[in-house]
Amino acid sequence: MYSIATLAAFVFIFAISRIAPYWDPGWQPIFLVLFVVALQSTNIVSRMRATLIGVVPASVAVLACVTYASPAEAIIYTGIGTLIAKLLIVRLPSVKTVFNASKETLAAAAAGAAAYGVGFVPLSEATAARSTATDIVALSVAAGAYSLVDELISVPVLSLASGLPLRQILLTNIDVRYGIKLGGLAATIRTRLALGSRRVVRATRSKAARRAAGRTPREG
Repeated sequence: MYSIATLAAFVFIFAISRIAPYWDPGWQPIFLVLFVVALQSTNIVSRMRATLIGVVPASVAVLACVTYASPAEAIIYTGIGTLIAKLLIVRLPSVKTVFNASKETLAAAAAGAAAYGVGFVPLSEATAARSTATDIVALSVAAGAYSLVDELISVPVLSLASGLPLRQILLTNIDVRYGIKLGGLAATIRTRLALGSRRVVRATRSKAARRAAGRTPREG
C-alpha cells in the first residue's frame, strides 16, 4: 500500500515537472477534473443472483483525460479528480482514498504512455496529420494498459484484505467490470471520431489560410 502511494506520488510530481514550464490553464483542466470527479463518484449497481454489485466507471474518466490532454496532464487531472471524489463526495477513509487516488494515477500513467507510444496525439493539440486508425489502436492499447495496471494493483490488495484467493478476486464480477470498460472504450472512440474529424478540418483550413497569407505579399 505505502509503496504504491509512494510510486504514485513520484509519478504525479514528475508529471507536474513536465508541464509546469509551458502549462497554460484554461477551461479544459476544469472540465476534465470535474468529469473525473463525477465518474469516480458514480457507482453502477447491477444484480447478480441475490447480490448487488457496484462498479465505478473509472476507466472512462481516464480514457477521456488521455484523449483530450497530454500524458502528463492526464495523470494530474485523474489524480486530482479521484482524490476530490473519494475524499469529499464518497467520503472514504483516508487509507482507501489514498489507495484509490494512487491506483488511478498509476493507471492513467500507463494508459497515457501506451497511447503516446503508439503515436496518439491528444485532441487538444491541432494537427492535420491525424490518423483515425492509429488513434483507434492507441486508445485500445491505452484501455488495455489501464486494465492491466488496475488489476495488478487491485487484485493483490483485495486478496490480502479479504483473505480470498487471487483467482477468486480476479474472476468476481469480471463480466460486469470489463463490460463497463469496453463500453467506455467504445464511447471514447466514438467521441474521437466525432470531434477528431472536425479538428482535422479546422487544422487543414488554418494551415491553408496561413500559406495563402504568406503568398499574398509576394504576389502583390
